Amino acid sequence: MSLEKSLKALWIKNNVDNAPPFVRNLLRIAKECNANFSEFEFEFFVEMNIFQIKGCYPDYIENIEEIITKEIANEYLLKTKNILSCIQEKLQ
Repeated sequence: MSLEKSLKALWIKNNVDNAPPFVRNLLRIAKECNANFSEFEFEFFVEMNIFQIKGCYPDYIENIEEIITKEIANEYLLKTKNILSCIQEKLQ
């Protein structure tokens, strides 16, 4: 959720209309931000969309423990922190 809210803040900063799209798709929001994201960052938004949907719509949650190990979760957390820092810099 922090990625979505940060991207929407950047969207508001970089667009004339201050109403970001009413979607949860991180890639779509990022593309519409008019910010220069790297290919790595766009790929990460695609990966994180899986968790975005599952986190917002509990009916779609599968047994995440079978898919995500502690190591993978820590890796995603680190990448998320780095991307959030990048978004913060773009918001300045």
